[in-house]
Amino acid sequence: LFFGLYEPATSIFTRITPGYAPSQHMYKHDPKKAGQLLDQAGWKLGSNGMRAKGGQPLKLAFINISGFGFDGISQLLQAQFQAVGIETSISDQSFPAVATTYNNGAHNLADFFYYDVSPYFVRAIFGCDEIKTGFNWEHYCNPAVDSMVTQANAIVNNAKRYELYQKIGNTLMQAAVIIPIYDQRGVYVGPAGMKGIVFTANAIPLFHAVSV
Repeated sequence: LFFGLYEPATSIFTRITPGYAPSQHMYKHDPKKAGQLLDQAGWKLGSNGMRAKGGQPLKLAFINISGFGFDGISQLLQAQFQAVGIETSISDQSFPAVATTYNNGAHNLADFFYYDVSPYFVRAIFGCDEIKTGFNWEHYCNPAVDSMVTQANAIVNNAKRYELYQKIGNTLMQAAVIIPIYDQRGVYVGPAGMKGIVFTANAIPLFHAVSV
C-alpha cells in the first residue's frame, strides 16, 4: 500500500518504543487460518462467498476518519476481510466529530493513530476510565492492565519499567484489541549536502539551522 516505505507493525508499540518485545508479534496475514477460526466459531461460507451464522450475515461497520490518510488502509482491510467472507461497510466521518461516534461505540472497526512522549499513552488508549470519554475507542477494559500501567509509571528504574511494559504489550496483543498496520516513519527527500536539520520527538523536521 505504501510502496515499501513503511514497515508493517507487529505490536501496539513501534520497534523503537520502550516496552516493545518480539514476543508481541503474535499474528500474521493468514487467510486460511482466519477461515478455519471463523468456521469453528460457526460462521459458515454461503453460496455468495460471504459468511453467516443462524441466518445472520457477518457484517462489520467500519467508520473511517476522512482526510487523515486512512482511506487506502480502510479499503485494503475491507478487501482482506471480504477475502475470508466478512462483509465490511465503510462510512466516513471527519475529525474531531468522529471521536463522539467512536466513544458511543457505533463501530465495529475504526482506524486511528496515537503517539506520545509520555508512558501515559497506554492508559489513554486502553484505560477503563477512558471509555466513552477519552481515546479508548476499542471499549476495552482490563483492570489488570490499568494496575500494571500505574505500577510501571511509578517505577524509577527504566529497565524494570520497560520490562513491565513488555508484559502490558503482550497482554494487549493477546487480547487482539487492535490490528497493528504500520510503524510510523517520517520520509523526507533533500539534497545530499543538507546539514543542520533536526527533528522533533514525533519526526517533524525543523529547518531553522539548515544549510546546503
